[in-house]
Amino acid sequence: MGNHPQSSLSPERIEAIIVAAGRGTRLGGKTTKSMKLLGGKPLFAHAVETFQKISDISGIIVVVGLEEVEVARHWIQKLQYSKVVAVVPGGKERSDSVQEGLKVVAPNTRWIAIHDGARPFVTSDLISRVLSTARACGAAIPVLPIIDTIKEVLDNEIITTIPRKQLYGAQTPQVFDRQRLLEAYQKAKEKKYIATDDAEVVQHFTSGSIAIVPGEENNFKITTPADWERAEDLWKRNSIQQNEDT
Repeated sequence: MGNHPQSSLSPERIEAIIVAAGRGTRLGGKTTKSMKLLGGKPLFAHAVETFQKISDISGIIVVVGLEEVEVARHWIQKLQYSKVVAVVPGGKERSDSVQEGLKVVAPNTRWIAIHDGARPFVTSDLISRVLSTARACGAAIPVLPIIDTIKEVLDNEIITTIPRKQLYGAQTPQVFDRQRLLEAYQKAKEKKYIATDDAEVVQHFTSGSIAIVPGEENNFKITTPADWERAEDLWKRNSIQQNEDT
């Protein structure tokens, strides 16, 4: 672990960065979110496992908190995630953690997929669709349309209602051309620009469009105790379904 395989020299090499360095304070508990066990495995491992199965993915970089690096390496070895090429400590903000991951991307990588480790139910189908769209368009992210009515509020008073027809919630994985992504994050670092997702950084600092693909309802991000309960219920249902199928 830590050395990129040298066999792949394809200009289409794809690497994935799994960002799992958040403390998860809103989730509560003594265990950090990425190491909290879901179905007997740490939360971050579920996303890694799905990316491991994608044949187009050549390497996986896992970004966790400094104190979780060795624990994460232990689990990766135990679960035999052979595509993981590096486990690195993250930074204070999500964007800092992404930049730490970018530092160890293989230089011959053509595309980079960035995924939240707190989205354990990402599917192979979604990853493949985002990758395919990015290859065709240069960059792509999964989104879901906003179904709630959105209000702009100031000092506990409604200012206006925002039309939701053009509003979408962004998910991950988000896939970008390597050079474009590196350029965007370098400029963001220089400007001390903090964003909540990668598409915002890329759109703000580079030219070119970002395509969207339909996201998935179960590809939600675990943030609160209610999210964790939803995840446990979904894990149980999926496990029952898999047992019935076999």
